[in-house]
Amino acid sequence: MNLINKFIFSFQNVLIKIILISLLLININSINITLEEAKQKSPIPFIESFCDSDRLEFYNFDRRDCREHYDKGYDCGEGLEINNSGMKWYYDNKLEMCMPFGYKGCGGNGNKFISKDICGKYDKCPPPADTAYINLECDLGKENVESILCESIPGTRRHYPISVCPSGYECKDYYFFDRCCNITNQQIYWKNTSNKPKCKNGKNPSEYYGKSCEDEFCSQEEECIQLEIFAHCCPK
Repeated sequence: MNLINKFIFSFQNVLIKIILISLLLININSINITLEEAKQKSPIPFIESFCDSDRLEFYNFDRRDCREHYDKGYDCGEGLEINNSGMKWYYDNKLEMCMPFGYKGCGGNGNKFISKDICGKYDKCPPPADTAYINLECDLGKENVESILCESIPGTRRHYPISVCPSGYECKDYYFFDRCCNITNQQIYWKNTSNKPKCKNGKNPSEYYGKSCEDEFCSQEEECIQLEIFAHCCPK
């Protein structure tokens, strides 16, 4: 058997195993069975580490539906949820961004991704209309807030034109025009996202943040801290 035939044969074996494992996982997700029963039903050596099952999500993109509200699923039973439960990501249609949630291991729906990166790159999730999230930064997600445009003062031979905003606001570039952004809202937004405060034990908070502590995205070794608009995790 030459090298090309060996490669084709190896690829076919891998593909067959992926299909068989996918069918088994669908069966496990549809009914609540024990680990021993799953081992007996498996047509190939059973994968007890469900880290591998997460990789199979790459092949199931046709099941994705970003319009659904995320579903935490249910506990699979003893042994089955060991490595498949934990933090997953869903697309939030209101915020138009990917957010974490705690997945229980089995079930759920199509609005579930194994990473923020995969969620963000899924082409069927609509891209944000405000790609820089300036409305969220300046208005904290409040609706029907009247935008204040920056007032432009003409330049002179010695000075460039400048943009002016009312007291408590600063001018932000916003696509084809500049708008005044509430400085207090900006500080709250940064506190909730990129400049989160230290944890009460002095440790650093998680880099990621979620929509709410009710989403249960923190691990058992972490405590969820709810701030004004987002939540984050602190090590215990």
